Parts: sequence; C-alpha cells; structure tokens
Amino acid sequence: MCIEPNGNHVDTPAKFHVEIFAAGKGNIDVIIINPKGQREKCDVDFRNDKNQTYDCTYYPTMEGQYKIIVKFAGQEVPKSPFSPYVEGKAGDASKCRAHGPGLESNGVMVDKPIWFEIDAADAGNGLAEVVLVDPRSR
Repeated sequence: MCIEPNGNHVDTPAKFHVEIFAAGKGNIDVIIINPKGQREKCDVDFRNDKNQTYDCTYYPTMEGQYKIIVKFAGQEVPKSPFSPYVEGKAGDASKCRAHGPGLESNGVMVDKPIWFEIDAADAGNGLAEVVLVDPRSR
C-alpha cells in the first residue's frame, strides 16, 4: 500500500490502493480525517483481482495535513495512520496570459536576446513551464 505524502490537491480525487492477498480473510475500513479533525468520505471499491485489491478514493476539501487510518479485520495496518499533505486547489492554466515581443510572429532575431512575460496572478497554485521549439518542432 502506498499513500502519496504530497501532490494531492483540494477538490481533486486522491487515490490509493490496499492489497490484502497475504493478509487472510477480512474487510478493510478507511477513515479520512481532515486538518480540522472532521471525517471525510472515502469511496472503497473491491477490484476482485489476484491481489485482492481495494481502490480507495477521497476528495480533500481543505488544504493541510490529513490523517488516513486504514484497518484490516478491525486492526490498523502497518504504518497507519498515514499523513498526506493536501495543497490548495490546482492551478488553472486557462487563466494564464503571456505577452511581449518574444511572442511576436515577426521581428525576433536569431542570436539576439528577447523577452516575454507570463501573468499567472489569477491562475492559482502551480508552476509555469515554458517549452521553446524551432521551426522544425525540435
């Protein structure tokens, strides 16, 4: 079982899996506790595969340190509780704007410095990534 310690975002499904093939007979119970100490819903679906896998999905509602308790046959599994950190809402790239002479279709000179700006003020959390390609898409 692996619960990612970070990379989860508010209002974005956070998923993990529990495999019980070596544990014997029993059911799992998953408890999600948000940073305010309140329980949040977790969907638990049995996959019925050779590893007897349960797919678990929760939908974080707030930023901060969560607590995930996983039990099998009434007992907490090793390393439970887990403590993933949930970041704020993921950014919205459609709210980014780029402008400047470096983006013009003409007037850009080879081997001459040029610039452009990316305005991501309204986009939310995230990092801007720029990929430059030549006319041959390399």
